[in-house]
Amino acid sequence: MSCGLELTPEQRPDFSGEYVLNRQASTLSAGAAPVESAVLRIEHREPIVRCAAKFTFENSTAFEYSLERMSDGREIVDGVESVKGRGAAVKGERV
Repeated sequence: MSCGLELTPEQRPDFSGEYVLNRQASTLSAGAAPVESAVLRIEHREPIVRCAAKFTFENSTAFEYSLERMSDGREIVDGVESVKGRGAAVKGERV
């Protein structure tokens, strides 16, 4: 659901921070159940959002990724992804 409200850069929330999976307080789907720990770091400085994540699994293997995207609503021409702010939420889309 979107309300069509456009926020100025000064009004947009800053999602920067480190987010750590609280495994004991979380209910994960069957596909995510093997995840023992996860950390997501976000650096949100308009118009750029940088994310880096690390997931560690029960068998001690790890998966890491990072990405950098524009959050200014411009059309993506390389067919990768876009990040759009909607009020106090961010939605990532594959195009």
